[in-house]
Amino acid sequence: MRWHSLTIDSSYSDFADWCAKSRKKLQKVDRGCFDSLVILVSWIIWNERNRWTFDNVVSWITELLIAAREEASNWVLAGFKQLQPFFSCRRSIV
Repeated sequence: MRWHSLTIDSSYSDFADWCAKSRKKLQKVDRGCFDSLVILVSWIIWNERNRWTFDNVVSWITELLIAAREEASNWVLAGFKQLQPFFSCRRSIV
């Protein structure tokens, strides 16, 4: 995987532009994992925003990273194989 090349800088007009261009940098076999991680992280951020807005609860970044890792693990256990490469080659994020 060439995940280290997926950086965000001012050359991207918005998040969708970054996703489209970043996805093309990856090998085809890794794109399903990338797409799944984008959806997963977006879902975690959305839920955190709702907690801020409606429950007045704010999480630490380490808590969000742990939640993302646990949610991804649950997706894999449920049979969502696109995220399997994330677990087989990643280093600890927390």
